[in-house]
Amino acid sequence: MAKKEIQREPIVEIFDDFDGKPLPGDTKAERYQFNGITYDLYLSDENKDKVDKFIGDLLDGAEKVKSGTGKGSVTAEIKAKRQKDLDKWNAKHPEGQRKRWSQSIVLLPR
Repeated sequence: MAKKEIQREPIVEIFDDFDGKPLPGDTKAERYQFNGITYDLYLSDENKDKVDKFIGDLLDGAEKVKSGTGKGSVTAEIKAKRQKDLDKWNAKHPEGQRKRWSQSIVLLPR
């Protein structure tokens, strides 16, 4: 009699990244981004709500960055104020003393 090779399917267990409890095998990862890095977290519906609420509370009232990657980005509002200040300075000085903003320097308010 010929030998039959039995191939077994791997057993995959998924655990909740929040509390470590087992999750159903068909659980889909939730995607989060932090410090420019994207993470896939496996969470139960209950724990996803907890994580989302925590992040939402943490970011509530935080300053939003409207352009770029976050590092060195300047919002349109800041650019407009900066240009207004520059225009005001240039209006008070003769042509040879006028200034313009360097594109390599980014000023962020403190």
